[in-house]
Amino acid sequence: MRKEIKFSSYRKVPILLIDSESALQLNDSSVIISTIKSYLISRKSLEEIASYYPSIKAINTEGKEVNDFGNKYWLMLDSKEALCVYPVEEARKEEMKWRK
Repeated sequence: MRKEIKFSSYRKVPILLIDSESALQLNDSSVIISTIKSYLISRKSLEEIASYYPSIKAINTEGKEVNDFGNKYWLMLDSKEALCVYPVEEARKEEMKWRK
C-alpha cells in the first residue's frame, strides 16, 4: 500500500481530494479532468461543479458493483462560458470524443 494514499479506502490513482466544509473525493480520471477544467473556466466552487457529475452504481458483466458517472466527458459551463470556449458546437463534440 502506498503511504501517500493511506487517507483513502480507494487504492488506485488518480485521486482528487477537495478540502472544503465537507471533504469530497473524486476517483475517476475523466470526472477529475472535467471538474478541474470547468472550475478554471467558470470559477464556481469545486463542490458545486462536482455535484453535476452524479455517481451511478451498476453491476458489471462479472457481477461486481462499479461506479460510473453521468456527464463525465462534458464541461459544466453556462451558455456564455461555453460559447467563449467552444465558438462552434463541433469543437465541443470533438473534445468529448477524444476524452473517451
